[in-house]
Amino acid sequence: MKPIDLLQLLTSFVLVCVALMWLLNLRKRRAKLAFAPAAPDDKPAFSFRRKSKKVAEEEAAAEAETPVPLMRRRQILPPAETTETDNEPSAEPSNPSAAAEHSTPVGDTDWSEPEQADAEPDQFTQPDEAGIAAEPSPEPSDTPDQLSSDGSISDEESISVILRRPVMPYVDAPVRSWLGGLPEMPDDVEWPQAISAKDPSLGKIPHHFLAQISCADLPRELWGGRGPREGSLLFFVDPNVGSPDDDTSHSVLHITGAGTERPAPDTLGPVHNKVYTGGSYNWLPIDNVPPVWRKWPVELLETPNVLHDIDGHPSATPAGFSSILYDGAPVADSVNGTVTTPYTYGQSANALRQLAARMRNEPREVASTEALNMVVENRAINRLLESLQHARAKIDTQEDPDLRARQLEDLLPRLALVTEVSSAGELVEMLNRERSKVAKWRASIAKHCVNLEKLLAGESDDTPLPRENWEELQQCFVGQSASMFELGIDYNHPDGKALTLTTVKDTAELEAADGLSQLAILDSLDADRSALVPDTVKEAIKPALRNLYANRPHRMGGYHDGVQTTVSERADDTVLLLQIATDEAMDWCWGDSGAYYFWIEKSDLANGDFSRVSMTLECC
Repeated sequence: MKPIDLLQLLTSFVLVCVALMWLLNLRKRRAKLAFAPAAPDDKPAFSFRRKSKKVAEEEAAAEAETPVPLMRRRQILPPAETTETDNEPSAEPSNPSAAAEHSTPVGDTDWSEPEQADAEPDQFTQPDEAGIAAEPSPEPSDTPDQLSSDGSISDEESISVILRRPVMPYVDAPVRSWLGGLPEMPDDVEWPQAISAKDPSLGKIPHHFLAQISCADLPRELWGGRGPREGSLLFFVDPNVGSPDDDTSHSVLHITGAGTERPAPDTLGPVHNKVYTGGSYNWLPIDNVPPVWRKWPVELLETPNVLHDIDGHPSATPAGFSSILYDGAPVADSVNGTVTTPYTYGQSANALRQLAARMRNEPREVASTEALNMVVENRAINRLLESLQHARAKIDTQEDPDLRARQLEDLLPRLALVTEVSSAGELVEMLNRERSKVAKWRASIAKHCVNLEKLLAGESDDTPLPRENWEELQQCFVGQSASMFELGIDYNHPDGKALTLTTVKDTAELEAADGLSQLAILDSLDADRSALVPDTVKEAIKPALRNLYANRPHRMGGYHDGVQTTVSERADDTVLLLQIATDEAMDWCWGDSGAYYFWIEKSDLANGDFSRVSMTLECC
């Protein structure tokens, strides 16, 4: 073979390899939105290629079916010797983290896998039909403040039960106790309703379902041995009455028969009607607020009913209880604002709609009525000019050249404006002219948002949005701003009140729509939508889901965590049936970040009579 033929053969082989590699990379390439910043009145530079759904299909196919977990009742704080605090027993450990080390670990439960128990074979029974392991009855205690050996009840309460939300629960797991969602009731049990004392003209109003607790999972010692240990307790509330002053705002049912999930009545209104402060779903318009809260399973965890000293005050809960409750795992202060990047095309469209709505609002007025009245006063404009000239001279003494340049950039337009006018009317006219320019700019930004939203319409709302696409979309608004001037009043001027003229800068920044963190929680709890939430987002919100607002847990029995009252301010003949606290993970805010308390007389609880349960609301 001639050398030239060999060279041609090698060249052809290399070209074929290059072509094959190019085709392979092309098949793997994801669709990409290419944005470029554009002036508001121009159409955005935008290239779009429909995203392949191959990746989403592969992820869906990879979802493996996981076994149903076991739920176990555990003790989260060990019994401790008590000391006297304000004539009440106290048992707060000197170091809360040390208490966590010596207590049974209760770290974040992985609901996608059953826990591997190291206990003896007979410690826990096999799962029942609901898939939850029923715990055997504890051995009777001989201590005076607990059940006696013959099972009789006691006037003292030795334990309390904490309702602990697992972080990111396995959404398909059947559960026996939960917050929110819908109740499971026999067909012959009616959904509670009552005529509201706040507005009797509305007639009977259905109550909103709050929680369902499996009585079989409650410790025998709870409530001094009183109350049912079979069936379920169902709690309902009217969250839209403000302060619940009577028994028309709540209902408690004890059911013993098997039930199915009951749909909410058609007449059930939103969980927050926006009339009173607090509530739920404040990030949604009233027409979109649902009638049902999100469903969240809870574990029933036993803790000794002792008081803890916090800054010299008795407390039912030790300091830093979130860390103890979740075995030292990271805890963040707030859910809201945790998720800042949309993860679906629908969420990016919502962000555009929110920005467009803000831009359609009129700019702020150029001056208050008081400032406008001062403009016409003798020498008001002259004194304003003198003040600006004094500020100019002060800037000239600034040694930092960069700072001096920034200050001059802000001052010189204001100084030029006041220098040019010869009367108060002319000044106000020029200020309104600048305001009109801002109004036109805002309208152009709103139009810009609409155009971008139309280009996103090629994808369904639930199509995953790559992070880089969101960042490119944000780039369309980088540098978009407009400025106007506003007259104000300096009340601390040496000569008394004096006019001020400030620059008001309006920017168009594309940010995630309100409530994105709450949407991420809702999607994570939904079996059909959980796969939409990126793992990075789920991990980011976990620390905030462990937080107990104001260190106040949901609990049953024992001392209550008061907001306006102390643990000693309670009737001796009543016990705490349920405490439901403000909880950002549930999107619950009772009043001004308070809590609901359900109280029942000991005799009624012993007789299983829940018709006279009282409910109080305490808030800040």
